[in-house]
Parts: sequence; C-alpha cells; structure tokens
Amino acid sequence: MNRKKTGPLATYRILQKYTDEKHLLTLEEIVDHMENEYGVTADRRTIYDNMNILGDFDIHIDGFEAGHRGYSLNRDGFNAHKAARLIRTLSRNDEFSELERQMYIDGILSRLSIYQVEEVNHLLEIQNVKLKKENDRPF
Repeated sequence: MNRKKTGPLATYRILQKYTDEKHLLTLEEIVDHMENEYGVTADRRTIYDNMNILGDFDIHIDGFEAGHRGYSLNRDGFNAHKAARLIRTLSRNDEFSELERQMYIDGILSRLSIYQVEEVNHLLEIQNVKLKKENDRPF
C-alpha cells in the first residue's frame, strides 16, 4: 500500500473507530493500528503529517495541537446520547420504510467509535428500541 496516499485516510479511520471523548490513542497505538489493519508502516512524524493533512480538510483531532499524549477524533459534540436520541426518533417514525430507516441508522452508527456504538446499544436496550444486526437485514 502506498503510505503517502493511504496514510491520512487510514489515520482518520483509526481515530474514527477507536477514539471518542473517553477513549484516546497514543501515537504508538495509532502506529500499531496502521500496521495491523492497513499494512502501513508509519512513524511518529508520519502520523503528525497525516494529522496535519486531516486538519487541512477541517477534520479536527483533539490533543494534536496541544501536544497531548493521547489523541481522538473531534466529533463536534456528536456523542452516543445524541445518536441514541436520533435512532429512537427514527424507530418511531412511520414516514420511512424499514430499509430507509436502517440506512439512516447505519449512517449514524458509522460516525461513532466502537465504544460509542456499544453505549448506544446499551441506551437503546434500556429504552426497548431494537436495532437490526447486519445478519438480520432482508437483503
């Protein structure tokens, strides 16, 4: 894989999947994920370059400019509670077909970290809102 072409996107995807306001990644953890998930060898400077490129596209990474030990993707306040509220509203709305509803829900969940998705599932379970799993889909 060409590191120069895939590095910024891989960095973004790793931060999107594994970070939120409660879960940060160190540079070393980002480097490990780059290697394990994308087969991209990177060093500290490469990760910093990737974060600078992401910043050029208004993708903000918390902890980067302050030089913190941990980094997370800034989701501009979008969190598990807001996602659960949106999904709960969608699940009660009859204006959408089941397929449309599931597409919207999938879009919401794709913007969250794996930890936030777990939290959304927990919040919705408490509120008796059922989410379809990937293998439950009709297509």
